[in-house]
Amino acid sequence: MAPQMSKTAAAAAAVAGTAFVSLPTHRSAPTTAPTLRGRSAGQASTGSSMLSTVGVAALGVTVAALRRDANTARKVERCAFENELGVQAPLGFWDPAGLSSDGDAKEFYRRRVVEIKHGRVSMLACTGYIVQEFFRFPGYISPSSEIKFTDIPNGLAAATKVPAVGWFQYTVFCGICDLWLMHQVPTNPPG
Repeated sequence: MAPQMSKTAAAAAAVAGTAFVSLPTHRSAPTTAPTLRGRSAGQASTGSSMLSTVGVAALGVTVAALRRDANTARKVERCAFENELGVQAPLGFWDPAGLSSDGDAKEFYRRRVVEIKHGRVSMLACTGYIVQEFFRFPGYISPSSEIKFTDIPNGLAAATKVPAVGWFQYTVFCGICDLWLMHQVPTNPPG
């Protein structure tokens, strides 16, 4: 912290510290002070609320000053991916985990392809979750076990009702789609 900032912060802390604590007053006997017309005795004293208002204002000024100084002192960094699709102001290229800090274009391309693929799978999963509320296939999911599609419950309860062979078929189908049917051609843009 710069010396000027630390002096400002110390002064603001001193003012704000006393603003939220009412100072003790010495009263020998309760007296009623004259009040203005239309006000009760409880409304007449506004000294402690004035102190808290001043303290909040001083705290706000201090925070604003600290933010302004931090913004001017911040070093501007340029990344290798500042011109990519999806980079928008005010954040610019946002990579909080630092996954692309090395600037590897191939790895960035792979992550972008995987991100789009996972987003599409998520959308299909949500659509399937909604559709099963209104539509079921006719017939049997497992004729040998006599389990109909209408016998399978919605949601996670279906995981225990579908036979293991059905889950194996589903896994193989997803693997085939991922590896061969829906493969990203490296010369094409992601998506």
